[in-house]
This record gives sequence, structure tokens and C-alpha cells, in this order.
Amino acid sequence: MKNHQHHGMSVIEALVAITIFSFMTMIAMSVLTTISRSQKKTTIANDVYGSAQEMMDNIVQITKQSNDTLTSVGPQGNQQACVNSCLALLQPDGSTVIFTLVNKQLLMLKSDLNDPSPTRLSSPNVNVDNLTFTINRPAINPPPPSVSIGLDVSAITSDPKHPQLSASTHLQNVIVLRNY
Repeated sequence: MKNHQHHGMSVIEALVAITIFSFMTMIAMSVLTTISRSQKKTTIANDVYGSAQEMMDNIVQITKQSNDTLTSVGPQGNQQACVNSCLALLQPDGSTVIFTLVNKQLLMLKSDLNDPSPTRLSSPNVNVDNLTFTINRPAINPPPPSVSIGLDVSAITSDPKHPQLSASTHLQNVIVLRNY
């Protein structure tokens, strides 16, 4: 009688090994895809918040430097809400700065300058969904007026690898104008 020793794998053993390897690869790919999507969503959310914060900082800085508010649309008692999302501010040098919302982009216009073109404060990859200004001018023993600002910003990706990832944020701030 001959004693045969097997060196290697049978077809069944090879199929089982390939099946186990395939399942492990599918699990690893699923985890990597989930991590990649989560990272992209976090990046979008950070970009939206950073853009919103930068816009709000610009508005706050210029508003704090203002002598007074000139106009806002839509009187409501002693508070005025800017229906068209606009605010005009008188600057110490006599110029006027106007913040307005046009086609989901935040624009700043300055008067009395050589360059009449508006400055876009929002980045092109985000949408300004809502911009509100409310001016409060107290009538009794008038302290300086204050301006309440609301800003809603969002972004949606069009990346084919990560279709329709979106993020949004809302910022609110109240500024008391300097009293001259």
C-alpha cells in the first residue's frame, strides 16, 4: 500500500478561503466608504461654519465702526426689519456701506470710493439662505441704536463620489452702535 501525502489545498479549501477573503474585503470597503463619507460631511460642515463666521465677523466689524444706521426697509414700531436683507451704515469718513443679499450671495457696497463694484463677502461654494437685520432705536432716554443680525448659510456638494452631502448653520449677533 502506498501512502499518499497531500501537498497543497483542495478545491473546496480554496473556495472557502476565497469566500472568507471576499467577505473581509467587502467589510473593509464598507468601513472605508463610511469613513470617507463622514470625513467629507465634516469638511463641508466646517467650511460652511467657517464661511458663515467670516461673513458675520465682517458685518460686525464694519457695523461697530459705523456712526449710525441710515436705512432699513419695513417699519415695525420702533424696530425695523430689512425685508430685502439689506442694511445701510454711515461710516466715520462720511461714506456709506450697504450689506445686501443677491442671488444667495452676500454683497457689500461702498459709496464714495473709486471702485463702485460690490465686494462679495460670501465664498462661491456656499449659499446665504437668509440674512436679516433688525434695528432697535429705543425712544425713551435714547441709548445708541442696536442692530440684530441673523445669518443662515448652507452648502450642497456636487461631487460624484459623495452625491448630495449638505450642511447648514445659523448665526445670530447683536451690535450696539457707537454713540457720537
